[in-house]
Amino acid sequence: MSMLRAAIIGARGIGKHHGKWLAYEGCEVVAIVGTSEETNAKTVASLKDLFGFSGRAYTSVEEMLRQEKPDLVSIASPPELHYVHALAAAAAKTHVMCEKPLVWHDELSPRELMGRAWEVVDRIEGVGLVGAINTQYVAALEPYYALAARLGIQRQAPRSLFMQMDSRGAHGPVAYEDIWRDLGPHPVSVMMAFCGYGRIDHKNLDVSCSESEFDAHFTYVPETGPPCECHLRTCNVPEGPLVRRLGINGHLMDYEGRADDNGVYRAWCTMEGEELWWDDFMQVSFRRFVAAIRGEERPLATLHDGWANLGFQLEILYAAKRV
Repeated sequence: MSMLRAAIIGARGIGKHHGKWLAYEGCEVVAIVGTSEETNAKTVASLKDLFGFSGRAYTSVEEMLRQEKPDLVSIASPPELHYVHALAAAAAKTHVMCEKPLVWHDELSPRELMGRAWEVVDRIEGVGLVGAINTQYVAALEPYYALAARLGIQRQAPRSLFMQMDSRGAHGPVAYEDIWRDLGPHPVSVMMAFCGYGRIDHKNLDVSCSESEFDAHFTYVPETGPPCECHLRTCNVPEGPLVRRLGINGHLMDYEGRADDNGVYRAWCTMEGEELWWDDFMQVSFRRFVAAIRGEERPLATLHDGWANLGFQLEILYAAKRV
């Protein structure tokens, strides 16, 4: 099977890990797009050290698409640019992996954002291209259930769900909107993965927020199965230990990313004294994306999932704005 040609839009931050995992999964990373020749030079040097990048650097998405004709594009640009970059990739008929949130712009209403998000879904998945959103913590369900089975915990429908996601984020004061924009898609995606598609019961939607925390409590009503009491918590923690914890019905799993004894970055998962290594969740996300392009399986989270995720994220955010 021929090697897939990949391009990264925005490879300085999280995008460098997009490139690393795509290369690890057998793709040829042929190009990156950055904001200037100066920043591109630094990025290229970093990517050479990280995974042996030998492709070209561009400052124009359109020129890169025209010159390189990649099979797939990974979008890791600022959220405000996701929409235009996704549509450019769609026009070039490339498969798309997009960082979360699918689209964002502080000056647009929720209705306008959801319209833009649906346009991205329609222009990519609607014409048969593979689209994925990088909400990689969906991959945590497999190790969660593996640990639960080891402990003899019976698998049951979720009636309560908790996830806390800490991040270094920005030092100093941070607006609660920024915390929820950057981290909110992860607990929302885990809720959707555990419970399936559904709706939020607004009668008991309660949100509290500050410069370092965003807490949401509500009842989630899935299309099938019982209602689930959800507590989604995201925090900006500039210093000290980070908490990344998720679970259902009171059984919680902690996650930490670190290198194993062979130097491979992995997910270290623990539950009630039981531990296991797992493939890094972002690696799983990109593995499933590449496999979907090859026709082997579904992406870990599709762009349609990203559209639904954005809807929940905006519902919860605007509940906070009304407080």
